[in-house]
Amino acid sequence: MAIEFYKPDGAKTSRGVCAFILGALLLYGSLSLYDYLADGWWMDPFGGEGGWGEVLGEEFPLSPRALLTMVIMAASGFGIFFLCNYAKFVDFLVETEAELKKVTWPSKPEVYSSSVIVIVTTIILGLYIFVVDQSLAWIKFNVDPTAWFS
Repeated sequence: MAIEFYKPDGAKTSRGVCAFILGALLLYGSLSLYDYLADGWWMDPFGGEGGWGEVLGEEFPLSPRALLTMVIMAASGFGIFFLCNYAKFVDFLVETEAELKKVTWPSKPEVYSSSVIVIVTTIILGLYIFVVDQSLAWIKFNVDPTAWFS
């Protein structure tokens, strides 16, 4: 049984980025798990001191935490490979890349002017909300409505 890619010419960039990001998350998660299991019996090499768990030497003992981390990394690696070759997922990536090629991207001056408009509008709206909030807070603490009716 040979390993074949589904649509090998389609969505190369998307597949690569997806596999890279998932692989980075896998590596981070595996190393975090390895560090998390640094206490207790997870550290003891298989077979005790001098046992078959030290087949790679004392520097690299084969412990339950190392074995669990390797198994999870291998299983997740195969999962990432099969996800990046799953027909529906690859078709989705191919269609997404095709749609993104149809997008008309704005020019640099247009992006700059739009960004300035958004920033100025946000500052003005923030100042307005601040003034209204401070005014209502001042009214709440300094005006006594019971004095109006007595």
